[in-house]
Amino acid sequence: MRIAFNGFFLDKPNTGSGQYVRSLLAHLAQIGAGLDCWVYRPPVVGPGDAFGPFAIRHLSGPSGRNVGKIWFEQASLPRAAARVAVDLIHYPYFAAPLLSSSKVVVTVHDLITLLFPEYQTSRAARLYNRLIARAVRRATLVIADSESTRRDIVRRLGLPDERIRVIYLAVEGLYRPCEDASLLAGIREKYGLWQEYVLYIGGLNAHKNLGKLLEAFALVLQALGRRFTLAIAGVAHSHNPQVFPDWQLLAHQLGLGDSVKFLGFVPEGDKPLLYSAASLFVYPSLYEGFGLAPLEAMACGASVICSQAASLPEVVGEGGILVDVREVRELASAMAAVLADQNKRAELRYRGTKQAQRFSWSRTANQTLEVYREASRSRAGKAG
Repeated sequence: MRIAFNGFFLDKPNTGSGQYVRSLLAHLAQIGAGLDCWVYRPPVVGPGDAFGPFAIRHLSGPSGRNVGKIWFEQASLPRAAARVAVDLIHYPYFAAPLLSSSKVVVTVHDLITLLFPEYQTSRAARLYNRLIARAVRRATLVIADSESTRRDIVRRLGLPDERIRVIYLAVEGLYRPCEDASLLAGIREKYGLWQEYVLYIGGLNAHKNLGKLLEAFALVLQALGRRFTLAIAGVAHSHNPQVFPDWQLLAHQLGLGDSVKFLGFVPEGDKPLLYSAASLFVYPSLYEGFGLAPLEAMACGASVICSQAASLPEVVGEGGILVDVREVRELASAMAAVLADQNKRAELRYRGTKQAQRFSWSRTANQTLEVYREASRSRAGKAG
């Protein structure tokens, strides 16, 4: 079976789509199973990437971030796929061609840009979202990261349920507990953290709900009368305050001072140590298509408190404490209870690592390969 794979996000490894693309390709390459995969990406400077036997091809197009991306998705990739007579094209993020002579599989991680109004403030954004929604409806099969996302796709895009397959994500092997005291002390020193700290790793978007986390942390400090650091790792990808509020300003207004550390970008290699050294990991997001960060935290043995919204209960399960993060006092009460009880933390660490073991990239890759086979056999029409 020959497939074309959209590798647009290969040069964006610090995004969720970039991580998905790299991990999926690496594990598909390990499986082999007669898969002839042609990975297409925009031109890059340097040696690029290698994924076992898979061919890497570069497609040139118009300059400009938005125009170039649309051209790649709608013109360059479908044409290149047609030239080598593939069985299907996989778009591993929320995009698809309106017109294609090939069958199309699309992975939809979430519908954030359709569900949250702050992502539709410009006419260009609204037009692009409308274009992609229409194109995805024409896909042969759609992969959803969770049952929650599947329900969103049915409700928001109107796709019939029989054309959607749910395949959970996973985390790579570097996410495991670290018990080396010198390494844990070193990571605390590197980021200027107290011995005991609460951790958040993820986006700084409005829907991540960090305002409620900051307010809850202020209540925790009042209740426990002890010194903790709240470490917030992540970067804002634009200066649009509707999408990326000024959380540092809010922390200042709450009088949190140096009890909150904004770490900015954290290299992938530091994240397992930060998770392992944390007294508690809190994830207050209002919407996730899957929620990789809580899974990473559980895999590293962190105690986890998480939002009960959207897909997060599917990921966290019994491995953490699920709360209504819209209620500041409920969140603060859960945080204080865990921070004050070493036995509770140990119980959560045990439950979390067991829950994390339910997810594996090998399973994800094998299930994706089965979707490829199903789509290639399908009599469903091609895009367009």
